[in-house]
Amino acid sequence: PDPFLGITPHEENNNKKPGVLVNVINYSAAAEMGLQDGDLITAINDTPMIDWKDIEIAINNMKVGEQIEVAFERAGQSMTKSTNIRSYEETQEIRKNKKYEKAFMGINFAQLSKEKARKLGFDNPYGSYVTAVIPNTAAEKAGIQPFDYLFGVDEYRVGESQSLGAILSKYSAGDMAKISLIRKGEIKKLDITFGRKSD
Repeated sequence: PDPFLGITPHEENNNKKPGVLVNVINYSAAAEMGLQDGDLITAINDTPMIDWKDIEIAINNMKVGEQIEVAFERAGQSMTKSTNIRSYEETQEIRKNKKYEKAFMGINFAQLSKEKARKLGFDNPYGSYVTAVIPNTAAEKAGIQPFDYLFGVDEYRVGESQSLGAILSKYSAGDMAKISLIRKGEIKKLDITFGRKSD
């Protein structure tokens, strides 16, 4: 079987630095090692990566089960992570088995009245006001706190036709995302890896 890391070229590949911007496929070896969309891969197994062709050569010359070490930059920070590379079939199998578990965050929340949202200074009254965070859940690990006002996940925003629950239904357990929230008047973005309710 062919080795499959689970990355695709990022559409914004006009970066000036050497390296390759990537998107990450859920449940792949890349996702398991913690790579995220928009990471800039600079080296694989100590070989510099300049363009997508280099990445293809590096991966195609590996064997399934071999350890792969990826050096990358995220928000100006250099990191290195490693994992064992899988086959495409194995990735699909893992994906199939996990796909049916819905994303679970682990919060209790209230919908605010438009009046209360306005008094709190929230211009979008359709968000979720966190009333409690369940211990040892994705929300607690991500640093979500009571009184946080959640109004988006990745590029999705809550609105009249789309609640936080509707947005979360697009995600599965194990998916990574960025939660947009307001805390004490300040907009924050937190990284979260969704859990499973069964855990």
